[in-house]
Formats: sequence, structure tokens, C-alpha cells
Amino acid sequence: MELINRFELYKGMYEREVTRSEAISGRLSLPFAVFIANAGLLSFLLQSVSHEIDSLTDLIFWLLFIASVSASMLGINFFRMSWFGHTDKLMATPNDLEGYYQELQQLYSEYENRKELIETYFSEYLMRSYMEYSTYIAINNDKRSFNIFRGLCCFSTAVIFSFLALGCYLYLQL
Repeated sequence: MELINRFELYKGMYEREVTRSEAISGRLSLPFAVFIANAGLLSFLLQSVSHEIDSLTDLIFWLLFIASVSASMLGINFFRMSWFGHTDKLMATPNDLEGYYQELQQLYSEYENRKELIETYFSEYLMRSYMEYSTYIAINNDKRSFNIFRGLCCFSTAVIFSFLALGCYLYLQL
């Protein structure tokens, strides 16, 4: 593959990963909404139910309640892992790129083929940057996506346990 084609490939990959990172950040609202809704149901159940265990149904209720809270806590941990702790590497600003280009011009000013050297090294710098940064962002995006998936699984499990506990609560109210 020619240098120019590889450069365009890496540049496109970098741009896709930056866009993907923004989309992943947008996906974080769903797990948060599920958690808030489930927390509301759990707090209602906690306030409304008797805190004494008088029957098997009471025991099942509390086991389901604790299972839901545990799954929610695990989901919060995955949610935190997907939201925090990931710093993406982004391309240098235009001022920094121009500064590097100026450094190359000064460095190779005395060479006969300075224009070719400057263009070669500047292009290599850009290509290496796109390669390195897109790889770094892709790894972060993969980790974040997987943690969002795990968080949603935990929150979904918590909601199932909460609704089963709600069923026990309603049975106890009869």
C-alpha cells in the first residue's frame, strides 16, 4: 500500500474513533436512566415493606431486594468504569503542528533537498500520530463499550430482581 493511501487510511480511522468516542459518551444516558428508575422502585419498596421476616415470602422479598441492590452496585461500578478513567490522545493543535513544521524548516534549512526532507518527516509525523492516537482511542472505546454493556446487563438484572421483589410485596399486601 502506498504511503498516501496508508496516510488516508490512518486519518480516516482516527476520525472514526473520535466520532465513535462521542457516540459512546451519548450511550451513557441509558444505563443512568435505568439505574435512577430502579432506585426509585427500590426506595418505594424499602419504605413500604415490613422490615420483619415473618414468612417465606418475606424472606424471598428481602433476598430479591438485596440481589437487586447488589446488581445495581455492580452496574454502578461498570458505569463508573465506562465514564471515568479514559483519556483519549488527540491530534496536536494547528499551532503545534505549524510549530513542528517550522522546527523542521530550521533544522533542514542548510540541506539542498530540504523541501523533500521537511515534507517527508512532517508527513511521517502526521501518519505516526494518526496511527498511535487512533489505536489508543480505539482501545479506550472498546473498553468503554464493554463496560457499558456489562453495566446494562447488571442494571437489567437488577430491574428483574426489583420486579420480582415487587411481586412479593404485592402478594404480601393481599
